[in-house]
Amino acid sequence: MPPDRVPVPRGRAPAYGVGVEVREPERLGSLAGLLASVAVGVPMLLDTARTGGELIVGLVALWWVSYLGYLVVFALYSQVPEVARPRWLRDRVLLPVQGVAGALAFALTPRYGWMAVLLVVTAASVAYDLPRRATAGVVAAQMVLAAVVTAQAQLPPLEAVLAVVIYTSFQVFAVFAIWAQQREAAARERLAEAHAQLRATTAMLEASSRSAERLRIARDLHDLVGHQLTALALELEVASRTGAGPGDAHVGRARTIAKELLADVREAVGELRAPKRELREALNAVLDGLPGPQIHLEVADDVRVDDETVLALVRCVQEVVTNTVRHADAERLDVEVARLADGGVRLAAQDDGRGAAVLRPGNGLASISERIEGLGGTVRFDTQDGRGMRVVAEIPGR
Repeated sequence: MPPDRVPVPRGRAPAYGVGVEVREPERLGSLAGLLASVAVGVPMLLDTARTGGELIVGLVALWWVSYLGYLVVFALYSQVPEVARPRWLRDRVLLPVQGVAGALAFALTPRYGWMAVLLVVTAASVAYDLPRRATAGVVAAQMVLAAVVTAQAQLPPLEAVLAVVIYTSFQVFAVFAIWAQQREAAARERLAEAHAQLRATTAMLEASSRSAERLRIARDLHDLVGHQLTALALELEVASRTGAGPGDAHVGRARTIAKELLADVREAVGELRAPKRELREALNAVLDGLPGPQIHLEVADDVRVDDETVLALVRCVQEVVTNTVRHADAERLDVEVARLADGGVRLAAQDDGRGAAVLRPGNGLASISERIEGLGGTVRFDTQDGRGMRVVAEIPGR
């Protein structure tokens, strides 16, 4: 039979209230910023067509190069994932270019107050990626730029001061809005991790309870029914040898039935004592409804593992999911469990996230290694910059 393919739904966890796609607000917010930046250029386009560019101090071509460059860079930064761009177009390259282009476009139009929208969008972009001190520095630099540009516009003093205050306050508002969004995203990630841990613990407790109940029933069958049937078989054996009589045939048949029934009880006890914990069910319980990347789970039908191995695999998958949610910025995570030739099990997990040029294992990856190696297995971590991460763990049959 083909392995069971279980696409685990993304972003559905109604019992815990974490069913919202974490990155969706970020994308919508950046799209709104892009639309606002585009809207800023419409009046300039109309004025340029009507006056030939006199309103922008004769530097029409330079302004359009700066403005269009700003739009292109911000569109790449906000709408195209970093892993999908060439290495030379990473965020650390695009952000300075965006800042310089926006500042130049604003400086070339001192009498067009709405050009400050570009400064606000730049402040929001910087707040999203840079530390807080660097963000404060960028906002302060743009405030100084706004003061210089406003002074060049020869506005009345009060109007100039109000313009600078308004420009700066909008930047500060955008920065704090981004920081609040990041705090919310971080809280959701922590909740997702706690949710995964809770699901894993719940799944293992349920399985442990079922296993304990099976063992109790097995002991009862063995101690009560098994002993009584053994005694009955012995009594019938003695009765069949005490002498021939009219009921000798019936005693023989009863002895045969007792022996067969005893064998059936012993077989049932053996089945109950054998590990019955379902790996697929335990993994589904952990993965179902988690926010973050879309998870696809495949568990081969011929995989049979004991309780200790199930616990190790469940915890390893939990660590993989946590690592993916925290660091990978992935859209998809594939988890596959297959049977080895020696009766062991192989776990493979692959995400499509950003990956890393150099792997620096943290506590989560170290925990995976410890669990797998503690069962005599091996684990391998493969990652490349822009190509996600792959975890392969193998536990031999025991």
